[in-house]
Amino acid sequence: MEKLDKEIQEDLIRELRNRVEELDKKVSKFEETGISLNSRIGNNETRLRERDTIEEALLHGERITGTTNASAGTISEHTHTLNRTPTMVFITSKGNGVVYLTAKDSDKITVKSSANSIDFVAYLLI
Repeated sequence: MEKLDKEIQEDLIRELRNRVEELDKKVSKFEETGISLNSRIGNNETRLRERDTIEEALLHGERITGTTNASAGTISEHTHTLNRTPTMVFITSKGNGVVYLTAKDSDKITVKSSANSIDFVAYLLI
């Protein structure tokens, strides 16, 4: 499943790179024909909006917050709504201790911590 997801993501990246190259060619063509500065600015704004859309499509994910188990070193489960196993998980501890990932699947992540009841924020990307 992850291999298929990676292949799909690589195909998307390839297609999006081709679109960006096409846009770059169009901008160069407009610059060569002497289109006004305002027109070029408009084209650049369009390119930026399209690149933002590309990034959103590639970096789909979710932010979840939670608190680890009351006993340090004990697993705690936290649900997410991605309906897919995240490919990357970034965890930021909000207390005195370390929160680390122990497992992930299509509906939850499990974490442990080095101290009792540490609040955290996790960013899950697919």
